[in-house]
Amino acid sequence: MLRNSLRTAFRSLWKHRAFGFLNIAGLSIGITCAAFILLWVEDELTFDHNFAQHNYIYRIVENERSDQGISTSLDIPGEVASAVRAEIPGIKNSGRISWRMDELAVIGDKRIKTNGLYADPSWISMFTLNFLQGDAATALNQPHAVVISQSLARSCFGDQDPMGRAINMDAGEAYSVDGLYKVTGVYADLPDNCSFHCQWISPYTTWEDANTWLKGWTNPMAETYVQLDPSASPAAIDKQLTHYLARKVSGQKNTLAMWSMNDWHLRDKFENGVPTDSAIRYVRLFSLIAAAILLIACINFMNLSTARSEKRAREVGVLKVVGAGRNNLIGKFMSEALLLSLLSVGLAIALLYLFLPAYNSLVNKQLHIHLLQPRHLLSLLAITLVTGLAAGSYPAFYLSSFNPVHVLKGLRIKTSGGAAVIRKGLVITQFTASIALIIGTVIIYQQVQHIKDRDLGYSRNNLVYIDIHGNMKEHFEALKDKLLATGYVENAAVSLHDALHVYSSGTGAAWQGKDPNSVIPIHYNRVSPEYLSTMHMKLISGRDFYSTPGMDSVSVIINESLAKLMGKEGRVGGIFTQGTADNHIVGVMHDVVFNDVYGASAPLVLSCSPMNATVMALRFKPNVDLSQALAKTAAVVTAASPDQPFTYRFADEEFNWLFVNETLIGKLAGIFAVLAVLISCLGLFGLAAYTAERRVKEIGIRKVLGASVRGLMGLLLKEFVQLVTISCIIAFPLAFWVLHGWLENYQYRTRVHWWVFGLAGALALAIAILTVSFQAVRAALANPIKALRSE
Repeated sequence: MLRNSLRTAFRSLWKHRAFGFLNIAGLSIGITCAAFILLWVEDELTFDHNFAQHNYIYRIVENERSDQGISTSLDIPGEVASAVRAEIPGIKNSGRISWRMDELAVIGDKRIKTNGLYADPSWISMFTLNFLQGDAATALNQPHAVVISQSLARSCFGDQDPMGRAINMDAGEAYSVDGLYKVTGVYADLPDNCSFHCQWISPYTTWEDANTWLKGWTNPMAETYVQLDPSASPAAIDKQLTHYLARKVSGQKNTLAMWSMNDWHLRDKFENGVPTDSAIRYVRLFSLIAAAILLIACINFMNLSTARSEKRAREVGVLKVVGAGRNNLIGKFMSEALLLSLLSVGLAIALLYLFLPAYNSLVNKQLHIHLLQPRHLLSLLAITLVTGLAAGSYPAFYLSSFNPVHVLKGLRIKTSGGAAVIRKGLVITQFTASIALIIGTVIIYQQVQHIKDRDLGYSRNNLVYIDIHGNMKEHFEALKDKLLATGYVENAAVSLHDALHVYSSGTGAAWQGKDPNSVIPIHYNRVSPEYLSTMHMKLISGRDFYSTPGMDSVSVIINESLAKLMGKEGRVGGIFTQGTADNHIVGVMHDVVFNDVYGASAPLVLSCSPMNATVMALRFKPNVDLSQALAKTAAVVTAASPDQPFTYRFADEEFNWLFVNETLIGKLAGIFAVLAVLISCLGLFGLAAYTAERRVKEIGIRKVLGASVRGLMGLLLKEFVQLVTISCIIAFPLAFWVLHGWLENYQYRTRVHWWVFGLAGALALAIAILTVSFQAVRAALANPIKALRSE
């Protein structure tokens, strides 16, 4: 029985293969697009899920209230970790880690640049690293122990056993602990969708003992994590943490809060002390796009199926005459629709595997198709059944009710007016979604370009950052002279932070006239005298730092935002007090954008203190050959620090990296918008063919009576132009509402321009007219005698 049904279904599909091809192509492209999007969404939603306890691990953050609201610091005093574990019921475990550090791993003649951190042994047990060698419980018990990743073990020791071998950690960060470390464990490499990508881990106490200033309740320098008991209430523990610091430090007003591991990636920005939507915005946006594309594809499938079925009335009559019952006909139409749907899903799976490498390259991820996972199988089965049953229901239950005598006598069968209305409604829905996607693509692109074109207050062109190692800082003047002597370097300067990331901040500043109860966070950067000229930052008033060392030891340059906050004292000659030190303001500079490129410039103070520098900025001369300039620079820097490999980063590339998500979203939205329009056009092409065939006799009569080709084309195009026009009327306000809400998340944002909607509407109309025109021209040029010879 099943074999006969399938054979009949295949025979019918081959007979109507043109419509069948359009059906399969449209639905398979839609399923493929939606599946690719959902693979990305799934990867985002499962970030850090490689850690077994991800539902119970939290990071403790510190909130500080100021006149600008609540600012959140991700680092807190290191003493908190052990104290809360001992004093707050429900906290099962706790651990600290340092910030990520670059170290040069030296093994014999090998010198490998690595990145790692210092951690408490409890941190390893909380995060359940997969140890391939060694014991996780004891691996960090010795001061100079180190556990390394599988890939680093392979790089350092090849196929040899790394256990017990020595690695010399040499000349890394200023606060790292150099020396010989013994390998006590090897852990499996962590996945890409994970917050930690360290190649080595050493004991936190080793780092803390070498940098005693880290200790105490007043130095917020540790990343602190807690693991809750599954039965504990996060809200109750969070309440106990709120004023925990005040109980430990007299006069401390800062509060503590917990930040769930499940939010570290999806909600990694804070507003007034609360984690806010970040990556989750794009997850929602792309889930919506996936749903829209799948809806367009399913509508396309159902439209073409119902349109094709109305041409099969005579076939139904013949089958009824030879004995087919209504149930047989229902089974026939249903099996055909389900077979088409199944073939579409099969083709979509093949397309997924075919284009996955290219897609991974585009989204910069290593996504995998886990086809046999229950939720994936159920999703594909649901798509197959829903689209197949929906598309097959109309012909199955409507056409099977025809009177065979009326059909075979050639009497006109009145098709359901409701079916035509539904078909038009589905076309409108298709193009509404397609037009909205086109508008969204343009607005996303405009927002990214709007930010990229923002004036940062300095020039990124030909600007290169080089991390300082060894004695480069102490001999910077000599190093700078050698760099200038190459003929490629315009200027060079050193600073504590690069221009885009100024993390040092505090609220202890004062000046004459400042409200003593006012709390204002101010950012600080320590720079060399050449900093402003190297960065091409502009002064509003006053002077730059003197080049003679020591002459500006109590001088500062402030930015425009701080000058406005300081009022009359925010001028050249004003006094800015930091702690107990009075600093003379010698210059006021234009605002520069740092940390938050979407927000306004924050108050900033530059002090002339190059001995605190960690990074060197080089500006190459205009129009130089960058490859040659980098080669000359590498030779000079390597001579100054021969133990370290030469590494650099361009300021413009680092800036563009901040928008990698937005840029990717724009590219993906554009690609999927084009594919959505393609799917809609496939459906429109099929419906145009159906309309032309249904009205072939009407067209023949009109042509005999003198109708022109242009007039006949207009007759056929009119209906579809009306449908697309209605789609525009619906899509415009809908897209504006969604995109306006999306842009509200950005303080610095582009406007929603009216011409974007006009462009999208005109593009949709043009595409629809081009798609339908082929069938319209074909019908208008057809010989009317062929259409009317049976009359």
